[in-house]
Amino acid sequence: MSIYYMMSGKHMRQGASAYFPFGSQPIYELIDELTLSEKSPYELKLVKLSFRKGEMEVSSDLSGIDHLWTDYLSNNLYGPLLSARLRTIIDKNLTGNEGLKWIDVVVDGCDEKRTYYIPKFTKVLDVLNEAETSYYGHDGRIAIPAFSANKINHYSVFYNPSNYKIPQIPSCLYVNSNIKNTIIENNVLGVTFEKISVL
Repeated sequence: MSIYYMMSGKHMRQGASAYFPFGSQPIYELIDELTLSEKSPYELKLVKLSFRKGEMEVSSDLSGIDHLWTDYLSNNLYGPLLSARLRTIIDKNLTGNEGLKWIDVVVDGCDEKRTYYIPKFTKVLDVLNEAETSYYGHDGRIAIPAFSANKINHYSVFYNPSNYKIPQIPSCLYVNSNIKNTIIENNVLGVTFEKISVL
């Protein structure tokens, strides 16, 4: 049986983060707008996040950051924002069943602009062990997902279907051991893995 991991950004006391220019636009409206695009209509700005005594500070001063351009870049959408290198690793390991597309996003920082990528799933993936998944009340929202070994075996990367709206930008990605090992072998920056329970 394949082993799967939740892939997320590495938490640091101080690091770079890409910020969308929200203005007065609610975050859910921005996400809905992005899901319909192949390229973000907004350019992100690199800022410095610092955490001291439980408080988060945001600064435009990027000095003192060891790695500005991590492969899994923190952002204020609180979802995956991946470098071209990390996207390539995932693309090369897809089974073809995932329905994964990418949204191009330009990030501006320190007089340099780079293109990053937001994953977007264009179809609902049947990955849950329904009997073991916990839900909130009776509205169908997932509280604690339980994944089916037989179902996720068809995918090298998948998402937690917290709702069934398609296309969908996931809050995190789940990847198989092949992707995880390739990421580690290539010294990809800013990524952590947590093994998930598969039933």
